[in-house]
Amino acid sequence: MSNNLDKSISIITVLMLYCHKLGSTTSYVVMDLQPDMSHYKIRAPIAYVEPDELERLRHYLNQPRDRMIEESYWMLGSRSDGTEQLRLLGMMVDEAEVTFENSELYICVRRVNRA
Repeated sequence: MSNNLDKSISIITVLMLYCHKLGSTTSYVVMDLQPDMSHYKIRAPIAYVEPDELERLRHYLNQPRDRMIEESYWMLGSRSDGTEQLRLLGMMVDEAEVTFENSELYICVRRVNRA
């Protein structure tokens, strides 16, 4: 997986699988791909999310970016819907915001595109 579109689709897929795991049957996605930066926004209606689960998600998605792990991930191209996938995703993005209000989960992720 070498281009930004393929990587972006993989990132969105992991986030949508996570929302589905929490009970969402619908996800609204905005993907903004620019040459130097990509932004992803997901809104998913979910009846309730435990506060501890939201904190875990914030923690996983805001891990320091790790280029070595990121390169290995893209080369392997593996997929799963588990927590490990979410943790790895956090090491491949630069910033994430997570909120839950009015029975909707909002996840906004920013990623600096690197050559």
